[in-house]
Amino acid sequence: MIAVILTILTLTSMEQFYSVRTYLLIAFIFILLGGFAGFMIQAHKTDNIVTKRIFKGFGLFGLMFVFTRIFYLLSDYEIASNAGASTQVQLILFTSAYPVTYISLAFLFETVERHMLNRKPVLTFLALITGIICFISLVLVVFNVGVDLAMNTGPQEIAIYTLNISGPILIFGISALYIKIIKNASGPVRNRALGAFIGVLILFSGFLLNADNLFPPSFDPSRLVLAPTCFIIGTVTFFYSSSIQIAMTDFYTNKHVCIVHKGEIKGKMFICSKCNAYYCMPCKEAIEQIDKCCWNCKTPFDQSKVADTTKLSEVEPSKEISTPDLVNKGKKEAPGNEPGKNHIKGVAAGQDLGKTTKKNSL
Repeated sequence: MIAVILTILTLTSMEQFYSVRTYLLIAFIFILLGGFAGFMIQAHKTDNIVTKRIFKGFGLFGLMFVFTRIFYLLSDYEIASNAGASTQVQLILFTSAYPVTYISLAFLFETVERHMLNRKPVLTFLALITGIICFISLVLVVFNVGVDLAMNTGPQEIAIYTLNISGPILIFGISALYIKIIKNASGPVRNRALGAFIGVLILFSGFLLNADNLFPPSFDPSRLVLAPTCFIIGTVTFFYSSSIQIAMTDFYTNKHVCIVHKGEIKGKMFICSKCNAYYCMPCKEAIEQIDKCCWNCKTPFDQSKVADTTKLSEVEPSKEISTPDLVNKGKKEAPGNEPGKNHIKGVAAGQDLGKTTKKNSL
């Protein structure tokens, strides 16, 4: 049964330790520290409470993951200096990485579940529970309970089994959360969520490349470089995509109110990439039939991209259209209080008001 569990890539010589892999992992640690510092600085600068919590959550995720990689790096040094043989110190360092990893994931899941999606922290609790199990495994290793160095068996296998069971669930969970954001948003919010999702997939690829059981020994030289490279690319992509913009802050912290019918939007929506105005699907489709542009800033719809990217174009608004004040007046007097009901009539009323005022001015 032990033969089928996923084990971390084992170094058998100091030559393997002093290689490109180690230098890439050290660079990865500094990137994580940089991400932590960047998010904490942004959290200090912002006044929005929810945005501050999002920044701190991502920052603490990066900081805790730094300790994960340090523990693994020290474990690699210990086992490589003993020609691939496990020692008590190596097992303690190796097992220590597991609970710290789950603590970092708990920060990540809490940020996404509670502060970004406002849902029950199911995955957060799962990460905490698995972290507690791994911590118990660490305590048993520290006190040398059931450890067999010759056979490389002992309570550290509890942490390994826990990772094999919960790891795919948590990876699928974070992917599902970002897919939900991608499906329910558009414009900059959708693009950033898509980038974060891609970053998670690349990180997961690095973890798979780091598993001994999945690849033959002949592939080890390539894995020594590919795994840390995936860690770096995935983390940079994820951190960059997780930086908060004004549009993303509005999306995560406020109710999404359609600019046309003034009702809350539930489900899929459009966000103007020029002015960040929100549209429910029925009102957006109604405007397409009449104006074919954003009601707030007059940015034209890009018809070639609407079906695929579900966002508005960034083309400059026309100067011949009436001013924003006139448009706002038309919106206030336009009927249509529910999505999908009288939205065409409401749009038309606003348009007619603009035409009437323009005609009177002539």
